[in-house]
Amino acid sequence: MVRSERRIGVRSGELVVGMLSRETHGPEHWLWALTGVHRPDDEHFVWHGEAETEQQAFEALERCWSQWLAWAGLEQVGDLQRGVKPR
Repeated sequence: MVRSERRIGVRSGELVVGMLSRETHGPEHWLWALTGVHRPDDEHFVWHGEAETEQQAFEALERCWSQWLAWAGLEQVGDLQRGVKPR
């Protein structure tokens, strides 16, 4: 069995802050996760999840990133950018 995934990095400026991934076999199903930063020690902070489409996964990651910025006492200076190749 061959397994192949589509992975899309998401960054804020030069910092990779998240990853979107989709299996290429079967119905469309996306996973998203906040990466590259320390996460709050709060059981209510949702740092990963699932979505039906790439756009829904990206929007969920955007909401997560906004919550993380508020927790960290920081402000977003530009839009999140997707399409960063994972290293």
